[in-house]
Amino acid sequence: MKIPVILAQEPAGHPPSIGTAPAAGAGTAAIGEGVGRLGAALVRIGQVQQLMREQFGRDEAAAAASAFELDGKTYESDLRVSERDPDRYLQTLQERIGETRQRAASRLTTDEGRALFEGRVRPALVEAEVGARRHANDLYVQRGTALVDDTTATTLRLIGGTPFGDDDAFRRHLRGGYDAIVGATPYLGEVETGKRRRAFGEAALEAYGNAAIEAERFDPADPRWAGMDPAKFEVLRRRAETARRDRQSDART
Repeated sequence: MKIPVILAQEPAGHPPSIGTAPAAGAGTAAIGEGVGRLGAALVRIGQVQQLMREQFGRDEAAAAASAFELDGKTYESDLRVSERDPDRYLQTLQERIGETRQRAASRLTTDEGRALFEGRVRPALVEAEVGARRHANDLYVQRGTALVDDTTATTLRLIGGTPFGDDDAFRRHLRGGYDAIVGATPYLGEVETGKRRRAFGEAALEAYGNAAIEAERFDPADPRWAGMDPAKFEVLRRRAETARRDRQSDART
């Protein structure tokens, strides 16, 4: 007797199933996960790129700032030797620093580099400006001092050529020398001005005293010499005495 075989039948219109059918929405979730990973990777790439831009900005700013400072120091050192006029020195150096700064900044390629460059060169600019003005002041002092030296030396020669007894001319020259020295106080300072004024007064009296000796009219008791330094007065007195003895000796021969 045959046992009947009952075959399972699939519903009409449906293909036979093989394995387990995927859960609903799994494909969408996988796509979303992939998109998320891609987005995270793009964020990391952007962060790396930003770090690279910042580092490049730092590097190019450092290079530009170093070149700027080297150019400024080299030019300033050469200018100190070649330019003695304080106004031209200061103007020329300021123009060079401005041009060099602008040229260096124009070569920078990133906003980060330009911002960092300005921050780095600002202290150097202040230092350069302070140093330039100090040197310009030194040049003013040197120039002013040289003028005072020339004026007082010329005045002493005028006093030496003034006939003894022309006290008006002596006082006029003396006053001119004093005015020149006092006028240079901004260059010399109060202390140096006082020293130079006293020294000029002593030298003027000595020059006038020599004129008196040459005129054979030197009198140690003359009140004109009352303000002289005692040591210098003694030198003048001995010089007058020597001249007197020389004239007496010449008269006897």
